[in-house]
Amino acid sequence: MIPAASSLGNPKSITAALTGPSSVILRLNGQNVSTLQGELMGLIMGMILSSTETRDARLYSDHMNSIRLIEDLRSSINQATQLRNMNGHSYY
Repeated sequence: MIPAASSLGNPKSITAALTGPSSVILRLNGQNVSTLQGELMGLIMGMILSSTETRDARLYSDHMNSIRLIEDLRSSINQATQLRNMNGHSYY
């Protein structure tokens, strides 16, 4: 995140990158972005790239909220209500 420490109204930039057989780099710009959004974007990119490569691909993370949500989404549980009310729902 650039700058690493800033107040709420200051412009910020977060860069997320993923590499492997395919690579993706993206940048989020704005006043309300945080490093957690960069981590979440990295997880999303990993899920997208791993779904096109092989079914046995695994994505490891310590971001427990995302892990639980991804596991629930892969099950038959309807997540529409939960997604509407959670922080970062537009990313998920």
